[in-house]
Amino acid sequence: MKSKYIEKDVKAVYEYIESNINKKDIPNNDVRFNNINELQSNIATLENNAKSYQEMENIFNKNKIEFLINKVSVITQKEKDQIVKLQAEETEKARLLAEEEKAKKEQELLLKQSVSDQFTPSPNASTSNNLNQTTDPVAEADEFRKNFKEQYGREPSSGEVQMDWLRKQGIVQ
Repeated sequence: MKSKYIEKDVKAVYEYIESNINKKDIPNNDVRFNNINELQSNIATLENNAKSYQEMENIFNKNKIEFLINKVSVITQKEKDQIVKLQAEETEKARLLAEEEKAKKEQELLLKQSVSDQFTPSPNASTSNNLNQTTDPVAEADEFRKNFKEQYGREPSSGEVQMDWLRKQGIVQ
C-alpha cells in the first residue's frame, strides 16, 4: 500500500515538473518571445532546472529524466534561435538607420552647397555690379530699357529685363 502511494506521489511530482516546463515554453505569439532579456532569463531558469532534474535519479528512472532534459533542450534551443534572430534584426535596423542618417547628412550638405552656390556671385561679376544692389532697381530697369531701345530699336521683353538684373546681381552670366 505504501509503495502505491509513493508511486502516485512520484507520478504527481513528475507531472508537476513537466507542467512547469510547459509553462516556461514561451509561445511565438507572446510579447516576451520578441524580448531578448525575457528569453535569456527564461533560458537560464530552464537550464538551471535541467541540472536539478539530473540529480533526481533516485526518484525518477533515467528515461523520464532524459525526457525532461530533452524537453528543456528543445525549448531553450528554440528561444536561443529567436535571440539570434532578434539580434540580427536589431543589427540590421541599426545598419539601416546609420545609412539613413548618413544619406540625410549628405543630402543636407548637398542642399547647403547648392544654396551657397546660388547666392555666391560668379567670378565674372564685377564689384560695381555688387554695389548696384543698393541702387534703385526701377531706375536700373529704366536705364536698361533706354539703352536696349537705342541698341536694338525695340522695347526689351520682361524676360530680357529680368536677365539683365540677374546678370548685374552676379547670379547668371
